[in-house]
Amino acid sequence: MTYTAIYQDAHGKLTYSRQTGQISRKDTWPAVAQEASTDGKCLIALVPGSHPVYFHEDFVSDNATSELSEQQKHDPYEIT
Repeated sequence: MTYTAIYQDAHGKLTYSRQTGQISRKDTWPAVAQEASTDGKCLIALVPGSHPVYFHEDFVSDNATSELSEQQKHDPYEIT
């Protein structure tokens, strides 16, 4: 089954990729999350199917994204 995986890296940058996994999302999540962690990314969402993903920076100029937003400052690896 194809999934669209959305990630955040340690600098707050969001990215996505298409992943192949099991039909069971419970089996797929840990496998995709483990693979992402080797690249320094944190799995944020897993969407069934192949989808384009658009982020804020896709719609604003480079000058508008020069400072990190509060969401980008969030450490996805922090446990509270």
